[in-house]
Amino acid sequence: LELFPKADHQLEHEVPDTRLGYSHFALMVDDIYEAREELVKAGIEIDIEPNKGQSETWQMWIHDPDGNKFEIMQYTDKSLQHHGNIEEDQKKYGK
Repeated sequence: LELFPKADHQLEHEVPDTRLGYSHFALMVDDIYEAREELVKAGIEIDIEPNKGQSETWQMWIHDPDGNKFEIMQYTDKSLQHHGNIEEDQKKYGK
């Protein structure tokens, strides 16, 4: 994986899918609370504490020294990433 720092002329990525570059970056962990503890011990600031998102997946948010935000996530048995949102897809695509 290779990420480049933000150049001086580049604008912030305020709204998803409005600028070039990645709009979402996540790292998966087995235990979000253990990961949080390790990050805090390493001096990393937690931007958004662990919480369960709409997809039934545990998430928390941090940032790197350049201000790039990214998610730390832990799947649950109910996570949409495991089984998808079939009903919503059927409504959306008429299948």
